[in-house]
Amino acid sequence: MPGNNNVLVIGGGVGPAASVAFHKKIVDMTDNGRLGDQGHASVVHISMSQFIQDRTRYINDPTGDHPGVAMGQMVSNTCRAHSGMEGMFVTGVPCNTFHSPAVFDGFKEVLGNSPVNVINMIQSTAAYIKRSFAGKKIILLSTRGTRDTLVYDTYFKKNPEADDPNFLKCNGRDPRNDDNLEYYLRNKYPDVEKIAEFKQGAVMAAIYGKDLGIKSVTTDWKVNFLVFESVVEQIISEDGGPKEDYCVIMGCTEIPLAYGKAFERHDKTVLNEAAYIDPMDVLAANMINAAKFSVKDEFRKFLTPVLRSKL
Repeated sequence: MPGNNNVLVIGGGVGPAASVAFHKKIVDMTDNGRLGDQGHASVVHISMSQFIQDRTRYINDPTGDHPGVAMGQMVSNTCRAHSGMEGMFVTGVPCNTFHSPAVFDGFKEVLGNSPVNVINMIQSTAAYIKRSFAGKKIILLSTRGTRDTLVYDTYFKKNPEADDPNFLKCNGRDPRNDDNLEYYLRNKYPDVEKIAEFKQGAVMAAIYGKDLGIKSVTTDWKVNFLVFESVVEQIISEDGGPKEDYCVIMGCTEIPLAYGKAFERHDKTVLNEAAYIDPMDVLAANMINAAKFSVKDEFRKFLTPVLRSKL
C-alpha cells in the first residue's frame, strides 16, 4: 500500500521456474485495495541459479560453494543496496531442500547480524497443515535430500528419526537413475512395477530427468504428474486406508508446477485437489502478511501464527 516501504526479497532461482511461479503467487494473493500497481508490495526477486549449487547434490557431497551461504550473501547484499527504502525486509526461499539444516544453517548464519526477517517455509507449512488437516495422514513427495535430512519430520514427529504411521514418505530401494525418467515409463506411461520398487527414484527422475524432468524441460509435464500420482496411489495402497484419510505435501517446488497444469486440464487425481498442499502458497501468504501488506480473503487460510524470526 502507498506509504508501506517494506520490501519482499525472494531468494529465487532454486529452481527458476518455481521461483517465477512463486513471484506470481505473491502478486495474485495481494489485495492491492484497487490501487493498481501502487497497491502491491515492492519485490526484489533474486534469481542467480548458476551461483547456487544444487541443494540435494550439496547434501550428498558437501564440497564446493555452500548454497545457503551463497544465497544469504545475495539476500544481504540486496537488502544493503536497498537500505534507503527505510522499510523492513522480509525474505523467504521457495525451495524445500534449501531448508535442510545442512543448507539453511549457512543461510541463517550469514543473515544473523542483519535486520532481515526470514520466513521459514517448512515451519509455516507444518503449522498450516496441523491446523487445517488435523487427523490426516501426511504423504511427503520430495527430493531425496529433503527426505533424508528430515526437513519435515522435525515438525511432524515426536522423534524425527523414528517411523510414524501418520507420516508417510517414499521408501524402498534408491537406484542410481535419478536423472532418467524414461526408466520409469512404459509406452510413455508410468511403469507401475518399477515405480513400486523405486518410489523415491521415480520422484527424483520426474524432477531431475535430463530429457523429461521438470528442471530440464518446459512441457505440459503430464508424464511427470502421472508418475507423482502413481507414487501417491501406491503409498496409499500399501498403507491401506481410505483415500479421504490422506493429504499430500508437494515437498519440492517443481512438483506443484506439474500439478498446476494437471488441475488446469481437469485431469483426474487420486485425491481431492484441496488435499494437495503447495508450501509456496503458505510462504507467499506469510511473506505478504509479515511485510504488512493485505492478503486476499481466499488466501488468508494459509496464514500461520508463527511467521517470522529476525535472525
